[in-house]
Amino acid sequence: MHIHVLSFTIPYPPDYGGVIDVFEKIRALQAEGVRVHLHCYQYNRERAEALEEYCEKVYYYQRKVGLSLTLPHIVASRRHALLATRLDRDDYPILAEGVHTAYPLVQGWWPGRKVAVRLHNVETEYYRNLSEVTHDRWKSMYYGIESGLLRRWEERVAALPLLAIHPGVKAYYEDVFGAREVTYLPAFTRYVAGDNPLGRGEYVLFHGDLSVADNVEALRWLLEEVRGEGRLPWVVAGRQPDERVFRLIRGHAGVRLYDNPSAPDMEALIRGAQVHVVQSFNPEGIKIKLLHALFAGRHCIAQEALLAGTGLSETCRAAGGAAEFRAALDELWERPFTEEDRALRTRLLREQFDNGTNARALMAALR
Repeated sequence: MHIHVLSFTIPYPPDYGGVIDVFEKIRALQAEGVRVHLHCYQYNRERAEALEEYCEKVYYYQRKVGLSLTLPHIVASRRHALLATRLDRDDYPILAEGVHTAYPLVQGWWPGRKVAVRLHNVETEYYRNLSEVTHDRWKSMYYGIESGLLRRWEERVAALPLLAIHPGVKAYYEDVFGAREVTYLPAFTRYVAGDNPLGRGEYVLFHGDLSVADNVEALRWLLEEVRGEGRLPWVVAGRQPDERVFRLIRGHAGVRLYDNPSAPDMEALIRGAQVHVVQSFNPEGIKIKLLHALFAGRHCIAQEALLAGTGLSETCRAAGGAAEFRAALDELWERPFTEEDRALRTRLLREQFDNGTNARALMAALR
């Protein structure tokens, strides 16, 4: 079986959420005997020879500059005539990663051809939320305009076969956009269930990409509304923290910052934590950092919308407001992570996040 995969960026190195899903999906498909023809948009990452190990062919396209008055920038900048020409050479199924790359599918250039769009997020809501939490006026305006354009775009995408990364994304497309063909296909991960450390850890951990406005706002809320002047030691870890992050950390004694940790260092920080806190003001998609914490860490508290419909609430405490986060922290800080905790988590994660099972489900959807 051959499949074209249209990736919104170069999925290597797999060092953040959406890229991890794309890369591990490609690896899982190749392990099932699928010949992947990968099409990547290049704008802030280098070409990666490592991808050739898992792909039949890898193509690269430069993203375009400039804004469109009718299409979201994340879509308009990824229109490319050469991509359409290459896709025209055969009738292999096409998987568009994110609504970003769905332009040729929405245009309906190949009637009857097997196609699907991988939904990583509700982009309309993602950009609306970015507009609200961003402190830069011009960025906020851009995100707001992009959100409006994305709403019209996602309404068009909703007519296609869809593979949602999170039950909440599936429900939103069905309820708001009227989609009729949406399948929940869990995230592809690089983690192995059953390796959680036992006993007690040493700190509360928040981690993520600290250049993303949503993560910075989530950190601010957690430190000011949840931790406050609390006694528990906290660690914050992530890449590319900006000055706002440094100011937040300086304002809270007992909070340590690890900026740009290596992959081994990040793994050690996750394994050393007693409790992981995962908060987001953009809860429409799965957070790979949440899965990382569940696969490799001890106790976890997550914003309740991130867990809705996932079946993971048994092994990850759901919390809404600050009072619920604080109460869960006080309880879990004192509780060792036991063999029983690990066995339950292992079972729940294997039920949903087995890459081989999910690759076969994807292949079935595209046959």
